[in-house]
Amino acid sequence: CAASCLRVSKGEYPTISITELGERVMREQERIQLALTDDGLGKDEAEPLLPHTALQTYTLFRNGHSVEDIARQRELVINTIEGHLVECIASGLPVDLAKLVSDSDRAQIEKAIAEHGTEKLKPIRESLPESITYNMIRFVVARQRIMRTAK
Repeated sequence: CAASCLRVSKGEYPTISITELGERVMREQERIQLALTDDGLGKDEAEPLLPHTALQTYTLFRNGHSVEDIARQRELVINTIEGHLVECIASGLPVDLAKLVSDSDRAQIEKAIAEHGTEKLKPIRESLPESITYNMIRFVVARQRIMRTAK
């Protein structure tokens, strides 16, 4: 389920069936990389590090799908997919930021963050060109926060 390879039917007697992606993976026409979740060792209840839906997005992104492709495949809006990726970055999963924000945009965002801080995004957004979105700012902020906690 996490990799969108299987589908579970609803109803009193649910059945499991393979999706089109699952069929391609099974025939080795496509590869997937599964994201790891917290196995709950040492805890009373096992809880994933991230919501299931964010892990699905992460897996597709890591397998080379664009944000637009993922949104189309999962029948979600781009903003939702980008929100999932912000969660992934914030949780420390390796997300290729260069696929989401160009180096020049990232540099502008980092400069604006240095000037305005990260408490509120609106002053950062207002100091940048219109082409830079709130989610682009969120990507960079999340990466900076995770880098600070890693030190």
